[in-house]
Amino acid sequence: MNFGSQPFVTRDGLNTESDDDEPWYPWRSKETCVLDILRHVPRCAFSEKQNAVIHWAMRALGVSDIPSESTMRNIDTKLQTLCGIDSLRFKGALGHVYYSNDLAALIAQEMANPLVRPHLQFLPEDSGSYLSEAWQATRWLRELIPQLGTQMVRYHNQDYYVLEPTLIQSAHGQPEACIPLRWFQRQGHIYASAYKLIPHHEANGWLVDTRNTCEIAESSLILPLPLFRNCFRQYALLDPTRILGMHSRCLDSTGGIGPWTLTNPSQGNPWRTKAKGCRVMAFPIWLYCDDTSGNVSKRWNKHNSILFTAAGLPQRLVHKEYNVHFLATSNIAPPLEMLDGIVEQLRECQANGIWAWDCQYREWVLLIPSVLAILGDNPMQSEFACHIGMMGKYFCRVCWVSNSSHSPEHDVNQEDILGLDGDNDVGSARIPNRNHNDAQSEHEDSSVVSDSDISVDSEASESSNRLMHAVTGKRQRRKKVETLEGMIERLTAFMTVRLPGRLRTKPETLQYLYEQFEAATEIGGQTQVKKKMTETGIKDSYLLFFIQKLCKISCARGKSRAEKETELAATVSNLPRATADSESQIFSPVWRIRDIDPHRDTPVEILHTVLLGFVKYLWRDSVNRIPLRAKLGSTNARQVLMARLSSCDVSGLRTSPLLGPTLVNYARSLTGRDFRALVQVAPFVLNGLPGISQELIDTWVALGSLTRLIWQPEIHNLNEYITSLEKAINYFLDRSCALTPRWFNKPKFHILLHLPDHIRRFGPAILFATEGFESFNAVIRAHSIHSNRQSPSRDIAYSMARQNRTRHLLSEGYFPVNLCPSSLLNNATCNPESSPRSAGGRSDHNNVISPWIRLTSQQDLYRVRMRRAGADVFSLLDATAFREELLGFDMLDFNPDGAVTRKLNVKGELQWKVTISDSTDVCEVDGWIVYQSDPELRERSPRKIGRVLEILQLEGSTSAHMGKADWILVQNCTLSGNSSALQMPTVLLEDSFSLLAVKQAMCVINIQHNCIARHCPVDRIQAVIQERERTSERSLGVAHRLLRSGNRPQEEHDWIINTSQMSNAHLLQQFMPPIPKLNRERIIHDSAKKETDRAKQNKQRENRVPGPRERASNLHAARDSRVAITQQRPPNFVSRDLGVATSQNNPTGNSQYQFSPSHVRYHAFNPSPLRMSISEQDSMSNTIRAPFTHTGHHISSPVPDGQTQDWDRHSYGGSVQPNQGGTHIFSAPSIPRELEPAPQTVYESCGPRADGPRAAAGTREVRHEQYHWGG
Repeated sequence: MNFGSQPFVTRDGLNTESDDDEPWYPWRSKETCVLDILRHVPRCAFSEKQNAVIHWAMRALGVSDIPSESTMRNIDTKLQTLCGIDSLRFKGALGHVYYSNDLAALIAQEMANPLVRPHLQFLPEDSGSYLSEAWQATRWLRELIPQLGTQMVRYHNQDYYVLEPTLIQSAHGQPEACIPLRWFQRQGHIYASAYKLIPHHEANGWLVDTRNTCEIAESSLILPLPLFRNCFRQYALLDPTRILGMHSRCLDSTGGIGPWTLTNPSQGNPWRTKAKGCRVMAFPIWLYCDDTSGNVSKRWNKHNSILFTAAGLPQRLVHKEYNVHFLATSNIAPPLEMLDGIVEQLRECQANGIWAWDCQYREWVLLIPSVLAILGDNPMQSEFACHIGMMGKYFCRVCWVSNSSHSPEHDVNQEDILGLDGDNDVGSARIPNRNHNDAQSEHEDSSVVSDSDISVDSEASESSNRLMHAVTGKRQRRKKVETLEGMIERLTAFMTVRLPGRLRTKPETLQYLYEQFEAATEIGGQTQVKKKMTETGIKDSYLLFFIQKLCKISCARGKSRAEKETELAATVSNLPRATADSESQIFSPVWRIRDIDPHRDTPVEILHTVLLGFVKYLWRDSVNRIPLRAKLGSTNARQVLMARLSSCDVSGLRTSPLLGPTLVNYARSLTGRDFRALVQVAPFVLNGLPGISQELIDTWVALGSLTRLIWQPEIHNLNEYITSLEKAINYFLDRSCALTPRWFNKPKFHILLHLPDHIRRFGPAILFATEGFESFNAVIRAHSIHSNRQSPSRDIAYSMARQNRTRHLLSEGYFPVNLCPSSLLNNATCNPESSPRSAGGRSDHNNVISPWIRLTSQQDLYRVRMRRAGADVFSLLDATAFREELLGFDMLDFNPDGAVTRKLNVKGELQWKVTISDSTDVCEVDGWIVYQSDPELRERSPRKIGRVLEILQLEGSTSAHMGKADWILVQNCTLSGNSSALQMPTVLLEDSFSLLAVKQAMCVINIQHNCIARHCPVDRIQAVIQERERTSERSLGVAHRLLRSGNRPQEEHDWIINTSQMSNAHLLQQFMPPIPKLNRERIIHDSAKKETDRAKQNKQRENRVPGPRERASNLHAARDSRVAITQQRPPNFVSRDLGVATSQNNPTGNSQYQFSPSHVRYHAFNPSPLRMSISEQDSMSNTIRAPFTHTGHHISSPVPDGQTQDWDRHSYGGSVQPNQGGTHIFSAPSIPRELEPAPQTVYESCGPRADGPRAAAGTREVRHEQYHWGG
């Protein structure tokens, strides 16, 4: 369809169709082009007021012909209709309205984008033992069903499809028939995995042998089905359309033949007819869902968002912000309800295909999208897998491991798992909201033990229990003490993948969900539903909406059983179809995603499991173990840790210099980037500090070795890598168990065991990491901020669609100029408001959801004209690197091999740096590199380590004109054993030197100084930089000690290879020591025994009454300290601060306290007993627990623990109790307001007295004074 020769809508500044020489097409002028781009730049969202300021500034600068706001809005609408993405309105089954962008149009744009299309892969690859991309892993190569893979290959201008008979040439040169199952690549050639066709001459047909597959090369193809069935007699073969059935392994025992149901034998592959001679290719995606806040402030405004990226992109590009695409978001609709609309779009695309203009082949192609895996943090993946969550008895979404010591009160919403109490909104039933304190981190993982309980010496929970008992007279419910045998059994199961013997499966879970629904349809079935959820760990928050409806009817009061049954039957009849299969529309829409098993296809997410899991737990525990006032030498231990962190060499770690004070003081508020740096340096900076045991250092070293393998981008031998990874996981778990078995209350320590299987199926773990998606949350948040918050789902979807349009136009992407009917240009039928749609299959399936699919199916695509934006548009992008820095179009590597940079550092010294091509690392003088001794041998060349002495550039050389270096001068090194403290390899500098070509350098390696062996001190040696200026002040830094002879270091153990280095792990593997294997049974037994003994001792300590000598000794430990005296308020009590006291020691050894201010008033009449505790802030290692009494003159005569004395005019009693963080609070409830009597005349006042015989002995008297009640 054409619009005619005249451009459409010229007054608004838009060309909907124009000649190719229009320089600003599709905009009318430069002004409209610049303003429209400015409004839709990623991460630069502007409000309407800011846009008005920009218009004013341009007019003030004398820019003429500035379009008005209304004109820009009209241009935006027309541009979106011409080359943009539609936003579709859905009303979910739970009653919420939300918007989703058109999935088909987004995928079609990727094919027409010249920056993306050359990097896309559509065929899986058999790379042998090498693994670096998703298309090389098992999931895409062998598991993806043939109907969702690439359907055909073109060979000698003939299209060969899967799942239909094909004539090939056998190895013996004879023609034979087979059915290709899937196409794949190997070493640049195309092959097919195929079923052989066995002729059955008696029945004049073929039998398909599905018991085994064979491989056929593309070069052996002779005829596709259309030609084969016309000339099969010439080859003396049977009619290929006569397929009688198939042999399969499941029928071998009966000797029967099953029917062939994958395709119609007479028609062949249905995609051949749909494609009309065009290519049909697969387009797998990574689907991601997570929640983020729509506010800048700390007030949580939860938005669930669904994003995706193309799985066919290479590893280095797949998670770039440029390639992350927005689908939907909502602050009211839960994730599974939004997924319903996405699944409907996906199923439509899989049924009809997506027509897209391939800018590389320059022809129309048909795409079949599929979901390779569902990504997200652990709670979100549990929700997608219909799993009860990590606080349940069955806490793993992948297997059936259970927490044998689990108690029912720890289940998610166990008390009201169906949400039937109160006025809960049944439409929002889902797994409860998660903690959002860490902005970039995963919300605190659901476990039965808090972080504060991890430290071995922690008594916080016990003291909290005692404090509650002291104030309220009640105690928390005690957990049942776990026996030694029970703990050993639980730990063994926790650290094993397949206990109790099987993994979760899709059919099994669907059956459990159907049983829950069936139980809910019976009167009083809510109890059975709760029981089934707890017993199986299966909870579908989507199904829960319908179960709640039924249970409310069942639990209704005032109705007879017959009335309830009638109402239940009527409600069930109005619900969507409920069956025990994946097509049931009453279950979560995740089950309707074709070829997805959410138990297997939700891979372990390493950002939240490792960095925001293990590393976070260990770092917090490590910092807490260091006493506040402990010293190393003459310096505070924590300040030593800060100095070590700030002085740590981070070359090769791909992180900025560390900020020690931030990492220590704010250990509980760090992000994933901080933890990524900490796991690589923690063993070096923690070693030798007070409170840090060797077991903890060993655990850090084990964790560093594990993270190095997990973040390895390339795997050269998959089997060896998986073996090493499993060893590293087991070594880390063993070390963690040896440290404390309480780690294994956290489910992440078990979920890690499933990572090796996921790497085999999906590729290296960084492929399914979520850093890129997490970063994209900032873009969503920016669009939320600049909306009026009245319809966030629609406004954000509209904004993201327009941002996507700008991205496509500025990427020189192609778009059709005569595809849309003229009615769409008038914005009549493309408005989502005019066609509301219900998701979940309750709309008419004959009515196509996607506007893109609807339009392309109605057009003769060979008549559609494709074009790009005008030439002058792209000239704007070259100014000041606008394309790369602000638009994120960094699809190519902009650091060429050997590029040299120079700059002045803060000392005024000139620094030279050179880029290494293999790893994109930047090395500098005094750095360490790995290089090839013979670059011609490439991978077979021996690798060596050298220290960079000089970076050389020949004056006037070709490299100098190109800004590259010519040579790198290094001092050679050799390995010289392992460090005894860290078990890491040490290196020795040799007397030899090498002059290397830049291409010989492979990567930068991180080598730390052996400060442990050299006892390097911490001193004020670093100049303080303030406002980018060097000051005369000095901060603490590490002064490295080297043993030298002349000018050359002689000690062979001065340098240690950092085996925790995460970058370039595949290039450094040969320098890493083997991972040891420990005796797991012995470790589990010893740790369990230590833990059970500790629990028994704590219980005995709580029940034991300390003697007078012990109480006096504990009080004596509080001398020379400042004690914070506060009064804590129990319910209905008035709280008053009592002041601060300092303790002094008298000749008798008793501690006395001088109160400040000098006059602290107490009421003389109090019928209630008074309980008190004391805070000793200086002693962090000793726990003070001793009751005491206060008489009119001094502190003496402690009362038994747990007892109190009634207040009279001269005495009161209390107990000393520890507080969190090692402090102890001296507190007392005050008198209830209703019990305060009329003003009295006698009060106590504490204060110093200069005279008296006790003053000379170092004590303080308490004098009595009279006061009147002053309120």
